[in-house]
Amino acid sequence: MSRSSTRIIKRYQNRKLYDTEASSYVTLDDIASMIRRGEDLAVVDNKTKKDITTTTLTQIILEGEKKTKRFLPIETLKNIIQQGSGSLSHFLAKSVESGKSSITHAKEEAEKQIEGLLKRLESPAKAIDDLQKKFDEKIRQTVENFSGANSLQERIEKLTKKLNILENQIKDLKETFKA
Repeated sequence: MSRSSTRIIKRYQNRKLYDTEASSYVTLDDIASMIRRGEDLAVVDNKTKKDITTTTLTQIILEGEKKTKRFLPIETLKNIIQQGSGSLSHFLAKSVESGKSSITHAKEEAEKQIEGLLKRLESPAKAIDDLQKKFDEKIRQTVENFSGANSLQERIEKLTKKLNILENQIKDLKETFKA
């Protein structure tokens, strides 16, 4: 972000805030509104020229908490002081890191469970494959046996024809001997 597009708010020693772009004094509520509108701004101490934007925005957050009368629970405030030496940013960073760690752990556990389920699903899939192979083998054998049956049928038909011929020859011989 370039400084030219950043709106500069000067804070004077009397704690008044001066918007250099609008050439007027502003309140913390005005600055909060600017932030909500997405304006880029910086708050600078007029005397030291030090950037105090972070401090000012923190002050806006705390003032907002006072207005809603929903302060953080006492235990949370105590934890901030105990764990972060009173630094809210340190406490939040630790909390976010802890949250990330918990999410990572949960993700790893979920992946392990999914892997276990996939392994359990592989067994039925293998069993189905084995059954399919056995079924295919039985079908192949049946087809082979069936083609063997066809050749058997052909042999039976040939034998039947020969038998008919023989029967006719016997009949002819019987007639010859009767005469």
